[in-house]
Amino acid sequence: MNQHSFSIPNESGAAFRADVNAALQALATQSIGASAPPVTYPNMIWADTTNFVVWQRNQDNSAWLCIGTLDVNKCPRLTSVTSLATRDFGKTLLCSGTWQLTLPSPSAVGNGWWCRVKMVGSGTVTMTPPSGTIDGESSKALFVINQECTIVTDGVDFFLASTDFLLNLPGSAGQVLTSNGPGQIPTMQSLAVKNVQADYAWCRDVVSTTAILPCDNTTPGSSEGAELLRVSMTPVAAGSQFFVFWNTYLSSSRDSVAALFLNNSFLNAAMASSSASGFVTGVSGSYRHHAGDTANHTFTLRFGPALSGTAYAGRNSPGNITLSDDGPGSPPTGFISMLSVFNYLD
Repeated sequence: MNQHSFSIPNESGAAFRADVNAALQALATQSIGASAPPVTYPNMIWADTTNFVVWQRNQDNSAWLCIGTLDVNKCPRLTSVTSLATRDFGKTLLCSGTWQLTLPSPSAVGNGWWCRVKMVGSGTVTMTPPSGTIDGESSKALFVINQECTIVTDGVDFFLASTDFLLNLPGSAGQVLTSNGPGQIPTMQSLAVKNVQADYAWCRDVVSTTAILPCDNTTPGSSEGAELLRVSMTPVAAGSQFFVFWNTYLSSSRDSVAALFLNNSFLNAAMASSSASGFVTGVSGSYRHHAGDTANHTFTLRFGPALSGTAYAGRNSPGNITLSDDGPGSPPTGFISMLSVFNYLD
């Protein structure tokens, strides 16, 4: 322990030199010790060997503020039940597996303590404070690879200062598809959102069916018409929400219908009016659904003629011309049909 009052009394030469050397050693080692220096000053630094952190006295000399850790490993990998302490100040915790992360006592670590938690593997890490709340709740969870958050405390409760998760879609990490207009390949754009997973299915081929999907006073059935697209997803939590968006392009000499189903139950539909020349009509829909459980949810988009004849999905014109980027001699390809599913926590 190298601590000193930093007050040198009148004393003999040898004692004076020893006193000055002790004060200089205390300054050089940041008053290192297992307990706080008995005499404190505004903005004083103390290296705490009990909690392995560095404290600084506030401007009023009335309290200690944690400003750093003495631990060498500032990015530990955690895979099992862990309780955090003052010494974890400012660390980035790299987590995987399913277990509980107990936060430190907010009153013990004090106003301004923080750490960062990142999922680097599969599983669910539930962050629970021993007292107070975390963002007004008893716990918060990370459950998707690359999801991360910064946790801070005001000495009473914990808060998520930031929560980032980049959608895990095909293409570069952290990107989402956005439309470029009828018949065009969507563009990947950056998107950062909170607690979400997403998936999609798409098709740019022309698909046809004679299976009727009636447009009358009956509810469409999951065996009527033909399946065009399918997305299956297990919700992150029973209390989570699904947002589903779909679009396609229908053409037929008779009325044609596209309908969305969840686990064989009808959700919504759109109809394209008949056209003798078979001109293309773009139809789309969206639906919000409360998960209610953590069982697998399967969304399907079906289509078909409303009465009789042949319905086409994805045609880009009555004759379905070959798009310019397909190259000479390639099969005709049509407008894109897409089914996108997002799952998130409110």
